[in-house]
Order: sequence, then C-alpha cells, then structure tokens
Amino acid sequence: MIKEHESIVLTQDLPEEGLQAGDVGTVVHIHQDGAAYEVEFVTLTGQTVAVATVLPAQLRPVRRQDIAHAREMAVDGRQETSVDRDMEGVDAALRRAARRARELGEQTGTPVYVVRDGEIVDLTAENRLKKAQEGGQKKL
Repeated sequence: MIKEHESIVLTQDLPEEGLQAGDVGTVVHIHQDGAAYEVEFVTLTGQTVAVATVLPAQLRPVRRQDIAHAREMAVDGRQETSVDRDMEGVDAALRRAARRARELGEQTGTPVYVVRDGEIVDLTAENRLKKAQEGGQKKL
C-alpha cells in the first residue's frame, strides 16, 4: 500500500491539471484506506504546479529501476519561460483540488474540514444535513 510522503508515478494523463503519465508526485494525504490520494507535483526547482486527487488506477509506486525525465510545463498552451509566472494558475488549481476533495469526501464518507470565521467546520456533515433537510429526512 502506498503511504503518505511516498513518491508515485502517474499512469494516466490528468489534462485538467496539466499532468502527464510518467510525472512523479508525492502523496500528501490518503483518503479512506487508499480510495484516493492527494498528490503534490512540483518542478525540479521545488515550485508546486498541482495538488491533485488521484485514484489508485491512475498511479503506481516508484520502482527501483525508474529514472527521472525532465519536461517543461506548458502554461496556456505556451512553454513556461518566466519565473514571474510560477504562481500562474495556482488559484484555479487549489479551487479544483478543494472541489474534488469535497466530492471525494462525500463519496467515501471522509470528513472534509475547513476553517470558517475562526471555527473548524466539517463540510461533509453540513452537506449531509442540507440534503436531509431538502429531502425531508431527519437523520444526517
């Protein structure tokens, strides 16, 4: 089983994240006993380019015979040329990761916590309550 902080290799492209099969990332969170993984992908200089929710079929552990290969990340169809744009797209990537984490939390029953107005809130519990109220149900 893959553990937190272990390196993985993508086995499928994740085009919405700009990632390709063969890209290497680090597991930063494991959802419900490996139902899915949050994986951080960084450039060789340490800049985070994506934090993506990856399903088990989309990754594999790094093997002893694997060798790293460099490629340039494309930004809006262009090759990255300026360090000033290192943070370009981070907001959208974080929003996608947050949306996917909420969806996966609901699918797997894993709590998703945020800080709202200085208090810790379980978004999945809020959503279950809202759905129960909309459906006329009384339980969470």
